[in-house]
Amino acid sequence: MTLRLGYGGAAEEQLYLLIARPDLGKNHGKVYTLDATRFQGSDKRAQAFEAGAIDLADGGAIGVLFAAAEGVTAKIIVSLARESSRGFSTAYYAKADSAIKSVADLKGKNVGINGFFTSGHLWLKSALEKHGLSDSDVSITPVPFPPCRRR
Repeated sequence: MTLRLGYGGAAEEQLYLLIARPDLGKNHGKVYTLDATRFQGSDKRAQAFEAGAIDLADGGAIGVLFAAAEGVTAKIIVSLARESSRGFSTAYYAKADSAIKSVADLKGKNVGINGFFTSGHLWLKSALEKHGLSDSDVSITPVPFPPCRRR
């Protein structure tokens, strides 16, 4: 049996290991093989899952909640990782010499996130609202993680 898995770009080290070293999976090649596809954001993974293009999708709690809110029907079967007892941490940053010094300074600016309907997207919306702004006050652009260079 081939399991078609959709995965993302961050905090998925266990999946990266299984993709790079499938021989570490106890039943790989005996009961199943893994066909893994990387997706830029949780929304794209959920669309592929709903369309039947993948059998399994991994995702953080926020992505799963966004998908469920949009009508994607699924069942959570395993949780692989937990960053800490406080949850996952999302940070935003600007160049040191930028005029942006606070969330309020984002009005009218372009803000890059790793994908729509991700925890980064949710935290951005929350930070904007906390400071009297909304997502219509900024231009939100999904920006993929750059490929890592080997040193």
